[in-house]
Amino acid sequence: MQTAAIICATLLFGINQAGDSPEYDYSYSGPTGNQYNECHFPGSISNTGSGLCTTRTINRKDFYQGGDLTWEILTSVCTDLVRAGCADPDWEQGEEHNMTRDLVWDKEGIDWTVPTLTSNCGRCPRCKCNNGTEPSYYERDYTSFTTTTAFQTKICYECTCDYFYSEREDDGNYTAVFGRTCRGGNGILSEDNNATLNTWNSPSEFMEPIECPEEIYPLPDLTTGSPTPAPTGPTANCSDSDTGLNPNYYEPGQYFFLDDGNNCDTYCYCNDDAERECEQGWDAILNARGDEMKYSFLDSCAFRLYDAWDDTSRYWKANNSCRFSFTSGNNNCPYGLCADGVKPGDDAYRAIEYSGRDYNDDFTAQFEEYDCATCYCYDANGWPNFIDQNLTTCNTPNQYNQEDTAACTDEYLNCTTNWEAQAFSTYPSYYYYCGWTEMQVPDTFDPDTVCVESSYESGPSWGTQDRYLCEAWYGYEDLAESETGYCSVTDISFRVEKYDCIDKKWRGETQKVTISNMCCGSSPEGTPACNNQEPGKLALGDDNKCSSNSKIKDYYQTLYACQASNRGVSDEYMRQTYCGTALDAVDFDDSDAISNQVCDLIEQRWKWDTSCSCKANQKLEKMYGDSDYEDTVRESLQYTFDTSYSSLKYNLELWNEYYSCGKTFECDVDDDDANSLKISIMSILLIIFVNFF
Repeated sequence: MQTAAIICATLLFGINQAGDSPEYDYSYSGPTGNQYNECHFPGSISNTGSGLCTTRTINRKDFYQGGDLTWEILTSVCTDLVRAGCADPDWEQGEEHNMTRDLVWDKEGIDWTVPTLTSNCGRCPRCKCNNGTEPSYYERDYTSFTTTTAFQTKICYECTCDYFYSEREDDGNYTAVFGRTCRGGNGILSEDNNATLNTWNSPSEFMEPIECPEEIYPLPDLTTGSPTPAPTGPTANCSDSDTGLNPNYYEPGQYFFLDDGNNCDTYCYCNDDAERECEQGWDAILNARGDEMKYSFLDSCAFRLYDAWDDTSRYWKANNSCRFSFTSGNNNCPYGLCADGVKPGDDAYRAIEYSGRDYNDDFTAQFEEYDCATCYCYDANGWPNFIDQNLTTCNTPNQYNQEDTAACTDEYLNCTTNWEAQAFSTYPSYYYYCGWTEMQVPDTFDPDTVCVESSYESGPSWGTQDRYLCEAWYGYEDLAESETGYCSVTDISFRVEKYDCIDKKWRGETQKVTISNMCCGSSPEGTPACNNQEPGKLALGDDNKCSSNSKIKDYYQTLYACQASNRGVSDEYMRQTYCGTALDAVDFDDSDAISNQVCDLIEQRWKWDTSCSCKANQKLEKMYGDSDYEDTVRESLQYTFDTSYSSLKYNLELWNEYYSCGKTFECDVDDDDANSLKISIMSILLIIFVNFF
């Protein structure tokens, strides 16, 4: 059979290349083909979707059973062969290990599970076995960079002897052929329905792992079956059903809706004696049994009530709503009707929503918290509710968790955009100014290596602008005193790099972007000066042209250059991230080997996720002045960084402690030399430009 390799490019012509290129990390598939004992396993590799201007796909078609097919290629496609114990990727094809002789391959015949002729080479070969052979078990142990939690994973597989196909004999009869198939993971039971196979992927699970079964259990007698035990209900919990149909059970201390077979407007508490204490009707639920029932109900149902949360006269639920069916949980919550005098089509209005409650440090006193929202009335007689009522709804609140409802009555700037179809207004909270932003790639920019310019084009967009950015770029005191706000049009350039999975190298070139930005904190008669403008140098008129801003240039060039690079992470991890190439194998019986790999992996993962945020915010921190307010901003940035990455850091520390890695995961925003974490309010920008796993 001839060796063949085909390269497909984004150019208007094809390129041929010899197929003996072991330096390529091919992905193999198959088997395919229609000639028994000559099954094909094609190999391919591409850099499509990489952001490179010219992309290629290389296909190899020369690997086939009885020819150039190796045990390494075969086992990379047919992984059950290794798990079932009849193959090893390090074997050499030959007399000692002959894949055609030692394995059972698909062959044309009748498959009784699918009564059609099976195609030759339609399925992976299997390990040979005889009907009735007992199960065997295999434990897979591997590491992965493309996760933020399960850096090391163990899976227990059970391999059973199953029917494969029926082979036609010379006399015209058929003989059943059997081969091993493997399965594993949480919730998968072995053939005896007793030994549960497991996946575990955290250090806490490794400490007391559930191992693969060591004992081989006898196969069950499938002809008789097993008796099904009679169902038993909990004896120390509360039922949510008065009808006796499909009850759900709740533990003492929990609240729940009661299935009364009618309106289901009864809310209950399961007391310490596992007895129900219930109130019927919305007023009684909010008032008759104290704050705990009230707040439990509101915590569950505020998502439907919006600004009607404290007015039970606006609660609505259809009569006999659960006469024929009952669903537990917040599906039983009422809807909020429109406010008196407000109808569909009226202007949006400011209102207060319940957002929860908070406690003092000693947990002895609590107070309600509110969101300041913009609400309007709509006709709900259509998708998704199909309710013949006018209901209230509110947009994403702009002032979260206020302690005093009076805060929502204060006059705030309206950052409504100049898009006439906007359904409701946008108001800035304490953390935002009004403003607009736009990013454009110059028309003259013509890349030939990395073509990602569309990633750096956005807007123009009007609305709220991050307070900490605006104050860093234009000055806290200057913004507070300005009647028009400040704008800028800044040209930046930075190097963008993309990994080429075929040639295993980074390719890059300089990217150019123009960033137009404006922030304003005051405006005549409540109309923001920085809205309803065309972003650009003349946004404030000929006499007040928007000029370049060195702080914006420094910040974005630092941020984007980092995001578009390898961030100091090794190519081994980049190949797994971008190319799907497995990490180098380690001997998992060697504790030092696995420890070294996991320790290196968690350090690299921290660097990949956090280095750009850290560098950008270190730039941002140095743009502030020396006022007490600006010192408070620095503290707030550090706190926001710490809390935003706390989950990732917690997971990394688990592995760090388990393997005694001695790594540190920190970022001091006031230290240029720090190389670790803390996300800023810029995380939204990072999400736009970074592929996150």
